[in-house]
Amino acid sequence: MKRLLILAFTVVAFTSSAQTYTVMTYNIRYKNPGDGEDKWNNRKKGLVKQIKDNNPDIIGFQEVVSVQMRDFFFFLHDYARVGVGRDNGKTKGEYSPIFYKKDKFTLVDKGWFWLSETPSKPSKGWDAACKRICTWVVLRDTVTKQQFAVFNTHLDHKGKEAKKNSITAISDSIASVCTRHITHDSTGKLVFLPVITTGDFNFTPADENYNRFATGQRPRQDSFTLVATPQG
Repeated sequence: MKRLLILAFTVVAFTSSAQTYTVMTYNIRYKNPGDGEDKWNNRKKGLVKQIKDNNPDIIGFQEVVSVQMRDFFFFLHDYARVGVGRDNGKTKGEYSPIFYKKDKFTLVDKGWFWLSETPSKPSKGWDAACKRICTWVVLRDTVTKQQFAVFNTHLDHKGKEAKKNSITAISDSIASVCTRHITHDSTGKLVFLPVITTGDFNFTPADENYNRFATGQRPRQDSFTLVATPQG
């Protein structure tokens, strides 16, 4: 099990101004009929219970296929969702969806892009084994009116160039989304969007890509190092 920022099954608290949000990321494993006792129909109620017990405000899932999306829609009534299948940009293939509490946030903006040389259409990039996608949203707190962005992804498990270039693509997209939604406070000072990044990055903190993603113009904090009792 590998981690970066928020990864695998992890629940953390994210503080923005005076507001605290609980964020979960979860690689649920796609519905594989060859999983025997661990097949999806045997796992889904326990997984849903785990989600409800933790009651996150925001969830970044990985390896979700369309039937699992339908199950989440049925069980997780409090959440809205954003995301598409990576194979055709509709319902085919794995999603990297973002779920958020409907009564707590308003959706301001949303999108997704493929981790490839042609990010606007379903495509496999560089030396990747699979098509990979990143989903993002800009949310507004319905009470505080604070806005922030959430990015969720699942990097390739094999391609070295794909991992490296995917990190660059995600960082560039974060910068682009934040620039589009830049605001000013009452004094005229620029206010940049806080950003939460969740996902299965398929590398460890020893990998050079970890430092590449964690540093830069806007350094990122690894939630695994911040929580009192890390999980994952």
